[in-house]
Amino acid sequence: SNPAILELNDTLRYVTVSNNASLNGSWTIRRPTKDLTLNMFTNFQKVDDQSTVERLNELNSYASTFSAVWKWKATDLVFGPSLQYYRYDLTARTQERFGFGLQVGKSFWEKRLSTRFHSTLSQNDTDGLRDGTVGMHRMTFRYRLRKGMSISWSNSYRHVHSITRRNFREWRSRLRYGFRF
Repeated sequence: SNPAILELNDTLRYVTVSNNASLNGSWTIRRPTKDLTLNMFTNFQKVDDQSTVERLNELNSYASTFSAVWKWKATDLVFGPSLQYYRYDLTARTQERFGFGLQVGKSFWEKRLSTRFHSTLSQNDTDGLRDGTVGMHRMTFRYRLRKGMSISWSNSYRHVHSITRRNFREWRSRLRYGFRF
């Protein structure tokens, strides 16, 4: 029994402790005609269930991504590949996802309108066995109304092909208004 948990006989209490550590880095190499930006992100999260009544699944998750993005200044063209790795250690199983992505973008009208297409394809493993693929494709349009104010519209399509779980496909659309002061 944990002395920090107050046990009440007439109440269901779920107690979880989350630990999260992230490291995010970016480095830009500037050249007269194009810039190269290297991005790295890694994250560890642990969720520890300390409930006395009913135990939930415990979870450790790891995430790492790396990308390189080139931007050509004269044409406002953006291009970049990426690599991703995710791991979820659950009480009953381990899931891993690894894959690659690609993004392409372009700005128009003195950078008032920008478009970006981003696509990823990943392989899923469950307990070390292949378990299908996941694809995510997103197209975003952003229009700068004036300094510090913009509106964006994003459409994404996700498809999951799994051997052990239900396959599915979904479309999502998002409209955003941004104001920065």
